[in-house]
Amino acid sequence: MRNRFLGTMLPTATLLLAVAVVLVWLGYRQLLSSNLFQLSSIEVQGNRAVLRQQIIETAGLRGRQVLIDIDCRALEEKLLGHPWIKSAQVRRRWPSTLSIAVAERRPLALVNLGNKGSERLHYLDSDGEVFAPVLASQDIDFPLLSGLGEELGVKKGKVAAESPAAEALLLLRLALGDPILPIQAISELHYDAGQGFVLYLTDAPFPVQLGRGGMRGKFRRLTAVLKDLYRRGSLEQVAGIRLDYMENRVLVAQRAP
Repeated sequence: MRNRFLGTMLPTATLLLAVAVVLVWLGYRQLLSSNLFQLSSIEVQGNRAVLRQQIIETAGLRGRQVLIDIDCRALEEKLLGHPWIKSAQVRRRWPSTLSIAVAERRPLALVNLGNKGSERLHYLDSDGEVFAPVLASQDIDFPLLSGLGEELGVKKGKVAAESPAAEALLLLRLALGDPILPIQAISELHYDAGQGFVLYLTDAPFPVQLGRGGMRGKFRRLTAVLKDLYRRGSLEQVAGIRLDYMENRVLVAQRAP
């Protein structure tokens, strides 16, 4: 008798449980699709060069989206497709806010890319990534790497480690935050296949002949010489500085009286 009772109740209980699950699921979906969980606010942090609206458009966000249906990882991948965005993090903030935090690439220098006669300035970051063309009204207050041409050695958008441009990048990275020769004091770093690199300062008209190789040591010696010239107030008397004349030596040429 008991077995017959259990046999009758089990299908009924299973059916009731299935109906309950369906009702809970439908209620859950109805709740999520209500105005309470619809995307109503988008927070954007970390952007300076990229406008907030550009970030939203790059992510592909549109009106009347339900927060639970938004794929945060997919949005991050879309944002990384923007040339200025180095990293992105997208998070839901319940019940109706999406938070986007980005880290932008920081230009270290400007380089010319393109065929002769149709070159165009591009931004280069400290990792050696040529990441975006310079557009009208954008900041161009960065050192110019000139004369490199094919010697820039860009492979898949990045400067090759064995190229002359890698030496220029090293010198510019050394200048970041240096108290004597900060990167803001460098106007141009020109490359010549025969002479190597020539540095031009923003506050001095003379060239600094660097040559090739040993950039760490040359930068250290150059800053020591500049520190002494600044201290004595004799920078205007200098006609040129050579660090390629003799190994571990600096030649400072004076202007004729």
